[in-house]
Amino acid sequence: HTNFEAYKAHREAMPEDLSKAIPYVFRLIEGFNIPVITKDGYEADDIIGTLAKEAANKGYIVNVYSSDRDLLQLVESNITVHMLKSGMKVVDTYTPETLFERYGLTHEQFIDLKALMGDPSDNIPGIPGVGEKTAVTLLQTYKNLETIIENKDSIKGKLGEKVRDNVESALFSKKL
Repeated sequence: HTNFEAYKAHREAMPEDLSKAIPYVFRLIEGFNIPVITKDGYEADDIIGTLAKEAANKGYIVNVYSSDRDLLQLVESNITVHMLKSGMKVVDTYTPETLFERYGLTHEQFIDLKALMGDPSDNIPGIPGVGEKTAVTLLQTYKNLETIIENKDSIKGKLGEKVRDNVESALFSKKL
C-alpha cells in the first residue's frame, strides 16, 4: 500500500467474524509452541517467502501450503508449494518440474508472468489485454520481462503496441 495506494483496492474487507477470531487463532498456535511471526507493513506471503527462502538456503526442505498463486515464485529444488483449491479438498503440488509442466515456465519467470498479465485480485495493472497464454508465450520467447522490453520494437501487431505502450506499467507491476 505504501508503493501503490490502489493495491488490493477491489478486495472485500475481511469478514468481521474472521477478524475477531484471529487473536484466538494466534493464541492457539502459540499454545502449541509454534511461533507467530508478523511485521507491520508486510503481508503473510512476504513473511512466508522470506522464511522459506532462508530455510532453503540453509539446506532445509520446505513445504508451503497456500491458495495464493503468488507463492509459486518460491518453487525451487528445496521449496515445494502446495496450492489449496476447492476449499482445501484439492491440493496441486508444485516442484520445479511440475511448475514447468503446468506453465512452461521456471519459478524465476513467474514474477514476470504476473508483471505482464497483472493480477486483478491485488489490483496490479500489468499490461492491459495481456492474459496468461500471451504472457507465457512472450516469456518462452524472450525469457524475462527485461528482454521483452529490449525487444519491444520487434514484437508485431497489437501485442507489440500493448507492450510498447505499457513498459512502465509492466516494470511497476514487477516491482509490486
